[in-house]
Amino acid sequence: MRIFLLLTESLIIVYIILSKSIINKKLVINHYFCFSLGFFYYAVLPLLIYELNPSFDDFAYRTLQKRYSGIDSSDIVKYIVISFLLYMSFILGSEMKKGEFLFADKTAEHTSFLFSEKLFTFPVLIIAVILVFWNSTFLFKGYTGKTNVNKGAISAFTIMIVSILLFYIFSCPNRIRFRKFFYSKWGVLFCVFSFLLLTMGGRLYVVTCVFALMISYSIYTSKGISLKNALVIFGGLLFVAGLIGVLRRKTGFEIDRVFFNILQEPIYTSYSLVSYISKNKINKAFSFPSITISGFINLVPYRVFPDKISYIKDVFSLGEGIESPLGATHFFTSYILDYGIIGAIIFFFLLGRYISSLIRKNSYFTKTVYCLLSANLMFTIFRDSIPIAFTKNIFEFSIVLPYIMKMLNSLFEKRKGVNI
Repeated sequence: MRIFLLLTESLIIVYIILSKSIINKKLVINHYFCFSLGFFYYAVLPLLIYELNPSFDDFAYRTLQKRYSGIDSSDIVKYIVISFLLYMSFILGSEMKKGEFLFADKTAEHTSFLFSEKLFTFPVLIIAVILVFWNSTFLFKGYTGKTNVNKGAISAFTIMIVSILLFYIFSCPNRIRFRKFFYSKWGVLFCVFSFLLLTMGGRLYVVTCVFALMISYSIYTSKGISLKNALVIFGGLLFVAGLIGVLRRKTGFEIDRVFFNILQEPIYTSYSLVSYISKNKINKAFSFPSITISGFINLVPYRVFPDKISYIKDVFSLGEGIESPLGATHFFTSYILDYGIIGAIIFFFLLGRYISSLIRKNSYFTKTVYCLLSANLMFTIFRDSIPIAFTKNIFEFSIVLPYIMKMLNSLFEKRKGVNI
């Protein structure tokens, strides 16, 4: 029955991708596609692997497989059903605020960003130099280096550069070829810091930023990517991501290791899921969102709120026996513990509704936010804790940061005398 449910879910996910993301035989990388692919990768694929039980020579996998086999079948079925309800609530929320994408709209009035981006150049370059200096001892060490408290600053700076690059793309005439943007100073700076972030073990942040740019291209520039090119692009990205994982472990290059490294990400992320459903009852309809509130409390500087650590909660303090030895936290564990079953369904419904509402708006700000939010739906929301995934990556980096840039741009344009 469990295999049947998982395969049925997979078919429904494929149908939604085909109906919502394939337009005129081209792939449009929209929020439907990103959330559907992320859900399958992190929520469905690990359980399919556990059910099929292939013989991978990996200690962590064997440990998880053994724990999974000891979970009561009814609890696994409950997870499959509830997690799928979370997925469908996001899709239904998106349909409630359904609108048409503004494909390469040449008639829309764009606020000029070209003047403001020139003013951004010098301070951004100063920040770039400072960050490289601060992180010089951690570069080119992947996950084997010492703990780097400044890695988050590099990640945030890279996302800021992507925001500026997206603003720049949307404010330029459509006749400019998309690939030329990568030869601009912002494109070069993004490539440099993406490479540096990769050397520090931040491949998922880099992939998220790359997807944000791919979303902008497929929706607002090219009206989709041919299915052949899409297969080549995604196949290449998967291979490179797996290859980077193999190289950083220094285990030698083998195709089967690259393939397994791609599967390791969702398998290891499910560590917190397996420990959660094996030791906790999934029966709360609602729960007070203390983890989400903790994420916002954590944004307050220690100088302003020195006692904030005593108010911060996480899945380990709310659930019994939850383990996450490799760092990632499964989305089901996070959102069910923090919101409850009905509360989590409402959360994902509202998230889908908000993201879908951005489709109808035609400004560089809303387009930038849409691209960043959709890109985060593929990875971070499924594998990072709520304070990282929702508070930082979605709220702070994908909404607040572009909004600050929009306000600075408006200020500079008003000083220049441009009506906006």
